[in-house]
Amino acid sequence: MSPVQSVCEKDIFSEYLDRFIEVLIIKLESDVESHFPDIVTVKDKFESVLALINSTSEVTPVKSSCKFKIILKKLLKHGKLSSVSPTDRSSLLDLCKILLQFMNNDDLIATVNEFIEHTHLDLAHQTVSKFTKSDINLFTFYAIDILLNSLEAKHLQWNSMDCLERIVIDVVLCCDNDVLCVILHHLIPNLIRFSNSSRILEEIWLSLQRDCFKNAESTSDFIKCHDEQCLSRKVSILCMLAQYYISSEKNSFPLVTKEHFWFIIYCGLIDSLPLHRKKALYLLKRSVDFLEVNCLTFNCNFFIWNVNHVSHLQEIWKDIIIVLEVLEEKQLHLINPILPNVMKLTVINNVVGEELLKDNWLKCVCRRLMSHESSQLVKWGIVNLICADAFFHLEYDPTFYRIIFNALNNTSLFSKNQGKNSFAVGESLKNWFLKFSYQSDKTFFKNILNLFCDISWAPVPLFYVVQALATTPKTDCWDTSTLIILKKFIIETLGTQNVHIRGAIQCCLLRCVINLTDTRDLDYRTVFDLLSVIRSSECLRRGTQSWKMLVIWLKQFIEAPRLLTFLKTEIDGMLLEQNTHDACLSMEAISRCVILMSDIGLFCGESKTPQIFTPILNLFNHTSTSNSKPVDRALMFLMNLVIELETVATSKNDVTKELVFSLALKCVRSAMSYMEIGFKNWFGYTKEISTLQQYLSFISCFGSCEDTKTEMKESVLKLVMDSYNVLADDRLSNPSLKYFSLMLVSWVAKYNCSQYKQCSSVSSNGIIAKSHQVLVEKLMKEQQINKILQGEDLKSCNDSMHSKFSSSCVLAGWNLLHSYIVAFEKSLYKIKSLLRIEQLIELGLEATQIGGKDVLTEINQVFEVVLPEFINELETETLSKFISTTWNACFELRKNELFWIIFKSWIKMFYQKTLMENENCNKLQIEYAYTILELGETVGGLSNCLFKHLNEEIYKHEDLAKLPNDLLVKALVFGPVHRKDLRIESEVCNFIKSKGSEYSINILKPLTGDRDDCEVRLYVLNLILKVCIGENGEITSLKILISVMESLMDEDSRISEKKKRYYGDSHHHRVKNRIVQVLLVLEYVLLQSLSSASEVLYEKLLEWLSDNLSRESHQPSIRYQLQWLFVRCLLHKPRHLPKFWIMFEKGSEERAGCVCSYISIAYHLAVVLQHDEFSSRCVQEILPWCMAQHFNVRMYAQFVLSKLCL
Repeated sequence: MSPVQSVCEKDIFSEYLDRFIEVLIIKLESDVESHFPDIVTVKDKFESVLALINSTSEVTPVKSSCKFKIILKKLLKHGKLSSVSPTDRSSLLDLCKILLQFMNNDDLIATVNEFIEHTHLDLAHQTVSKFTKSDINLFTFYAIDILLNSLEAKHLQWNSMDCLERIVIDVVLCCDNDVLCVILHHLIPNLIRFSNSSRILEEIWLSLQRDCFKNAESTSDFIKCHDEQCLSRKVSILCMLAQYYISSEKNSFPLVTKEHFWFIIYCGLIDSLPLHRKKALYLLKRSVDFLEVNCLTFNCNFFIWNVNHVSHLQEIWKDIIIVLEVLEEKQLHLINPILPNVMKLTVINNVVGEELLKDNWLKCVCRRLMSHESSQLVKWGIVNLICADAFFHLEYDPTFYRIIFNALNNTSLFSKNQGKNSFAVGESLKNWFLKFSYQSDKTFFKNILNLFCDISWAPVPLFYVVQALATTPKTDCWDTSTLIILKKFIIETLGTQNVHIRGAIQCCLLRCVINLTDTRDLDYRTVFDLLSVIRSSECLRRGTQSWKMLVIWLKQFIEAPRLLTFLKTEIDGMLLEQNTHDACLSMEAISRCVILMSDIGLFCGESKTPQIFTPILNLFNHTSTSNSKPVDRALMFLMNLVIELETVATSKNDVTKELVFSLALKCVRSAMSYMEIGFKNWFGYTKEISTLQQYLSFISCFGSCEDTKTEMKESVLKLVMDSYNVLADDRLSNPSLKYFSLMLVSWVAKYNCSQYKQCSSVSSNGIIAKSHQVLVEKLMKEQQINKILQGEDLKSCNDSMHSKFSSSCVLAGWNLLHSYIVAFEKSLYKIKSLLRIEQLIELGLEATQIGGKDVLTEINQVFEVVLPEFINELETETLSKFISTTWNACFELRKNELFWIIFKSWIKMFYQKTLMENENCNKLQIEYAYTILELGETVGGLSNCLFKHLNEEIYKHEDLAKLPNDLLVKALVFGPVHRKDLRIESEVCNFIKSKGSEYSINILKPLTGDRDDCEVRLYVLNLILKVCIGENGEITSLKILISVMESLMDEDSRISEKKKRYYGDSHHHRVKNRIVQVLLVLEYVLLQSLSSASEVLYEKLLEWLSDNLSRESHQPSIRYQLQWLFVRCLLHKPRHLPKFWIMFEKGSEERAGCVCSYISIAYHLAVVLQHDEFSSRCVQEILPWCMAQHFNVRMYAQFVLSKLCL
């Protein structure tokens, strides 16, 4: 073919190609205008054309470039529509990538510039929140990447680079992760190549810096309040651009000498999310390698690298990186090997003699340890790290110490050291606080109190922390503002449910106040306001060590004139007509202040009645209705003084007691006269129920006090007689007066009912007793025991007082009934004549619904007397309903301190010998006994109360026979494996108990130990022994003894069927241990019997022992006790000795491991019996086992044989 012909053919081919492309363009334009094109088909056609062009290098370029530019613009715009799916967007990008290759250079550059400018305008109108959630922007940045790649492929320059850089800088800190990846992996490398500079890297870093501190003034502020999402973005950006930021190559921007770079790494390493920590650790590794390779020297607040100590630094950072990597593991056995490396880091600066490791990195490692999931690892960190010297010169960092205290707030950390009577974490805390007390900067103790108050503490950790703090030597660091915070903290700690831990915590906090408070310029009001919130029933009572320490401390800084002026002001303010509670101390605080000041000796130089009490005396000398509120407050103040006066240690020369009662005796007569006048004139009209309750409390307090009751007797009797008259008058409609009367006669009846039997009818007590009898019988007849005040009487009460008013009246009614039953001999007969037992039970059930929790005790005490008299008249359904209702009402209060009083009264009421004789009642008793045993697994002490009562109630075998053997066996093996937190709480209570008078709670509410599981087993065992053994040691009930022992063996067989192997200290192990222990005890009793039944039981016992040893692999403690019991049985009944060798042979065939037990038994018998025949048989039977396959068997056989032959 000639050249001319060849050129013609090329031209024809190009012409045809241009026409074909034109047709494709027209079709594509039409599709774009009308609807979304079939991208896959179009893309395939253009790919074919492009392949043809590329295969024929001589074909001329396409002439329709401008049309491609228009179509491309439309396609890119179409891709930003929200209706387009992600799949279609991806196909669009592929099509655009192909179409770009059909464009000439000028059109391509114009398209790029135009698209970037439009993108900048679009993004400028988007909010950050909208932008971060938009999927369209991902398409936009992928399109930009494609455009830039096309430019790079053709080696073209473009003039919108600055605009694109601004877009990247604006977007990189707020876009989502997908867009961020496109920008960092594609756009930024392209920009760096095009610009041939690191300008974009520098701008991004500056943006990161600004963003770090836009809401924080310092690095510590950022650590405290940084946003995890914000941190994630910063770490991700640095990781993805690490090839530029941690590099020394051209166009890089090294950050390893920037302080904020190390700060971001540090924040990433201490973050709670593992992914952030791994990214930060990657940056740390790469940065350390970079510093090492480039031999740089750098020092800032967060990092130091000195080229002169490269070897030491390599070792340090190798340890840190390994430690941080390993701490990401969950299993403790993987972490234990690197713990020595952690300890090495704490002393590295001392070893080298120069600072090579900044304190922040030690804190980083410590924070990671404290935040680990493993409690054992956290415990190791607290015990070994917090007392390290490296941590005591650190700047106070609240976030760091918050991490430590949050880690400490974990009950499982405070378990007792195995085999030691010490608590490692508690001891470490003491050393920690002790070291801080030696520092010159005392603000630490003030600052940590704010952290304390922000944490919701568990009781056990709180006790050990405040106990450690209380051991701190005298350090003046707490001021008035700190004590105000401490008061709030103490109030919160009073929510601790365990009373012993709660009391001990209060004692420790009181010691903290004494040891850490700076008494110079201390505000008295703040001090006594703080002391008023510490409970006298649990901690701060006269005579206790806490009280004595407080008195000594107050003596050191109290100024008598200033304090007397302060007290006078407070008392005057308390007695004002318009008293405002916030203006002065509470009445309880003033009362405690007076008693403390008296114990200090502040009033020694004055007369018997100090001048500060003059306003009170004047008030009682001139009582009138016009100033009734101050008089009421004075009454309550006197009562609070007497309450605070109570002491645990009596003294003959109690000056404070003389002071208080000298004041009380001068006021009591006037106070009672004031109440008598009020009772007759204005109680029901001007006094609120709460005020009347205060009067009743006053009468109860001083009327039961030996020093004042004589002064009050006459007035109280007058009030009581008037009260009975008020209650007897049905026409009187004065609810307040009736309420006061009812409460007063209820209290007198409870306090004085024992004297009603002996009093004469003409005496005051005799008249009161008669009035009491008439009132109660009237209430019983009319069935108004729950409705003494009702109807119109209750309408005058406001809603807040209505329920309290009603429940108090119900309680008083049942108290009157109980006093009536106790006081009068024929009361039960009278009750029978007035109403049926079903009606009384209905009244009792109604009282449980409408009365308060206190009424349950009174109901139980009433029916404790009534039920035995009426039991045969009761239907089973009625009895069952009554017992069920009272039980449920009682058990609902199990988290209330009254629960144990109510529960014990319910046990005494229901489990009586008389009731056991009734068949239907006995069934109910057994049913609830099983329930109590079951609930006793979780509520400690429940089963103890039941079996303690039964142990005191039952003395005859006929009564014990009413209880099934199964119940006795369950009680004999009772005792759960408590949860770890409950065991630790019990250990803490025992630790507190061991400290004796150091903690006031041990004197005020001593830990009796009546909730230990072992007590239940001891009570039942004692019950069995008491019933089965007579006074002279003879067996009185062999049948019960045998049945219990058989039931125990059956129980062991039952649990053994389910599980042949078991772990040490498991519940299975404990049950078997208890069974064998009881059998060992009862076997000694069985020995006293010579009956054939006992011989049969011995045979059964030996068979059970043989099976147990042969079939099961026991824990050593069980195996030893079984062997011991086996030996005892054979020694006590020698006629069974021939059977032993048969059992030996049978056991060795079943399980070779049991041969060790049989050899031990044989040796013990041979030594005790000293029979040549038995010893010879031992040698004969044991000798073959000296060459047995099992090592233990060989060892036992050889040892015993050597002993027998010597």
